[in-house]
Amino acid sequence: MRRTAAALVCAATMVLLLTSGSAGAATPIHTRPGVEEFDVSIEGLCEFDVTVHVRQRLNITFFLDGDGNVVGGKVTGPIVAVATNLDTGTTIRQVIPGPAFLDADGALIRATGPWAFLFTVEGDVINAWGHITFDEQGLVVGVRGRTQSYCGALS
Repeated sequence: MRRTAAALVCAATMVLLLTSGSAGAATPIHTRPGVEEFDVSIEGLCEFDVTVHVRQRLNITFFLDGDGNVVGGKVTGPIVAVATNLDTGTTIRQVIPGPAFLDADGALIRATGPWAFLFTVEGDVINAWGHITFDEQGLVVGVRGRTQSYCGALS
């Protein structure tokens, strides 16, 4: 009798665990746009012009609440950026795997790992490694880690 009662309790627990949702959240939306490649010309930012070749393969996930409203998101890479100083030919290759975290409107709010070509609220352009926070305009307001001048890295 005890064995039967224990088996019923275990079975009921398993049914509850397998059928319960995660706080009423809907299934996340996953987007994988495939490989994208493009070039960006940057003039007037540094004392020299820069060309950046970007190759990215993003994985984008939007998280939804129980009503299907977007409540946040996450983007992972990799993004590979090869930046070239057009005066000297100096080239740096930067791999940006992410992740980046988005708010309900899709705006960047936080990122971790190595990142490149970020604008700060002070008007500087940096590369950063660590935990990075952004304001509502997408400007860096904090880095817990290491930073480097973007133009200085290409000098």
